[in-house]
Amino acid sequence: MNTPIQTVTDLASQTRIKYGTVKSSGISGFFKNTDIEHFSKMWAQMSEIQPSSMVDTTEEGFNKVNEGNYAFFWDTTVNKYKTIEDCDLMEVGPPFDPKGFGIGVPTGATYTEELSMAILKLSDTGRLNEMENKYVTILFTGQSFW
Repeated sequence: MNTPIQTVTDLASQTRIKYGTVKSSGISGFFKNTDIEHFSKMWAQMSEIQPSSMVDTTEEGFNKVNEGNYAFFWDTTVNKYKTIEDCDLMEVGPPFDPKGFGIGVPTGATYTEELSMAILKLSDTGRLNEMENKYVTILFTGQSFW
């Protein structure tokens, strides 16, 4: 499928395709609080100029995408899964606000630094990405993780 929208900047510079995310979500918070000019303009477009582009649930967001002329901002892993599950959906462009992740440990835990270094090593070697891809495949196919 060919699309004139290849990046988030392409999306921001046009008016035909509406876009949005879930109201009061972490992603809406990113747009609302960003200092990056084109993202703050996109926030104004989503929240003030076209408030109907904001949705209450992820299901509503993906349904709007299927209805046409709407792009939905959501978590990269969920988007990957949805594009496998629903062949009418596609993910466009690279993630624009990639997030790391963390693991909660008790205050003062002696293994915090060792755990952090292990996570960074998994990320640097590409193993985290491999595990994410495996997880998405498992969600879709119902295979056992082990």
